[in-house]
Amino acid sequence: MTAAKTRPALPGLESAWDRLTHGGLLLDPTRLHALARRAPGPLPRATERQLRKRANALSEGNGDAGSFVAFVLEEVCGFVSPRGAWKRGSRVPPAEGRRALTGEMVKPRQLWTGRRDARLPVFLDDGRRLGIGQGRRVTSGVLGWLRAGGEPLAFAILANNFSAPAAEVTRVIDQAVAVLASFSRR
Repeated sequence: MTAAKTRPALPGLESAWDRLTHGGLLLDPTRLHALARRAPGPLPRATERQLRKRANALSEGNGDAGSFVAFVLEEVCGFVSPRGAWKRGSRVPPAEGRRALTGEMVKPRQLWTGRRDARLPVFLDDGRRLGIGQGRRVTSGVLGWLRAGGEPLAFAILANNFSAPAAEVTRVIDQAVAVLASFSRR
C-alpha cells in the first residue's frame, strides 16, 4: 500500500478526532475513515467567509447558536428545499415531544423533515460541558427522545472538554455532518 492510500481523506481529521475527549461517544477511527472517504468538496468562498464570520461571532459571545446551526445545516450541509423543510422553535409541533425516562417531555429546538421520512432533530444547549455535570441532564433528555422514537439511525456529535482548537473541532463536525447528510436511507 502506498503512502497516498493510507492518508485520511480529510487532512487533519485523524489528529483532531484523536484529541477529542469523548468518552467513547464518537465513531471509532475505522468507521470515521469509511465516512471520510466521501468527503465533500470545498465550500464556495462566500459561504466559507460567512461561516467564519458567524463562527467567530459565536465564539466571542456575539452570535446566536440556533442561527449558527441553521446556517451550517442549510448553507453548508444542504438541508434546504426541495429536499425537505425546517421547523424551528415554537413551530416544532408539540407532537414531536417525547417523554424521556426521567418523565420529562423533550422536544428538539429545530426539526428538518425530508423525503422518505428523513428527519434531523436538532437539540441545542447553552451549557459549557454537555454530558458532564449539569450537562448530563440535557444529554440524557436527547438520548431519551431518541430512544422513545423508532428512527433507524441516530447520531449525536458532542464536542466538549476537548484539547483541540475550537475551530478545528467545528471544522471536523461540519465535515462529518456533511458526509452523513450525503448518504441515502435506501
